[in-house]
Amino acid sequence: MKIRYLLLLTSLPWFVAGAGDSHELLPLSDAEADAIIQAEVAARAEREAARPLKRIEFDVLETREVSRERGTNLIMNRVSPPDIPPPEPEEETDPYAKFTEEELEVARDFDLSLVELYYLQRTNYLENVILTLSVTIYDREISRIRWESGGQRHTVYSNIDFNFMRGVRGFEAGDGRTYYTLLMGIGEEAIRGREHLLPASDSFDSERAGYIVESGDGITPAGDDLAPIDALHAWYRQNEERLKLECQRREALNAAWKRHREANPPVQRPTVIHFWPVEPPQR
Repeated sequence: MKIRYLLLLTSLPWFVAGAGDSHELLPLSDAEADAIIQAEVAARAEREAARPLKRIEFDVLETREVSRERGTNLIMNRVSPPDIPPPEPEEETDPYAKFTEEELEVARDFDLSLVELYYLQRTNYLENVILTLSVTIYDREISRIRWESGGQRHTVYSNIDFNFMRGVRGFEAGDGRTYYTLLMGIGEEAIRGREHLLPASDSFDSERAGYIVESGDGITPAGDDLAPIDALHAWYRQNEERLKLECQRREALNAAWKRHREANPPVQRPTVIHFWPVEPPQR
């Protein structure tokens, strides 16, 4: 997105990406998480029951069942060509309905596409920078962050547990000009056996999120290279309490889903496939 657009658009309404809920979030106990999952399961069952079913009656000519070692059996039914009604037309939606008239007027003046206008909205009308990170979390104590800048690959070690960052799609830098769109690949490994490769936990400030630069092959990231990492850590420090709370709630709900699935294993049903010959068009 060209910078010259941004100055003109700062007077438009701001749409803060990743803004928190209007209500206060609280930690979830196991009982509360279980109750939320039970309510979601019940609501899903009600939606399924209320959904109109459009069943097609098949005239089965031949059946063959295939047993599979893992999973359900497969039933193949050769049927007579059924009378399938045409699909109902989809309801048309206006892709511009989400934008204000003021936004659309600026988009017309500067010939902005719908995608460009969407990204301006999503990035709070700031310059959008895509930040791609490869993160390895070691025992939720140290995170190895790798990224590319200036054609070079750089590495830092952070005391942020990036499990707290799961689900974060982007953040606004403190310079008031830049929005970073985050693309992260996150993995987890154990520290044991890698102690000689990682900085010690007491190398970090225990009271503040920070990082240690790895200088490998004589390549040390400069200030511009570290700007997005500095911005990320500054944003994390400002939002640390909320991120940790959201992570706790997310993990509590994941554990509740696991308990529900273990207590209510899915019923194994065979997979049924109906097929019929299709006559080639007459020439």
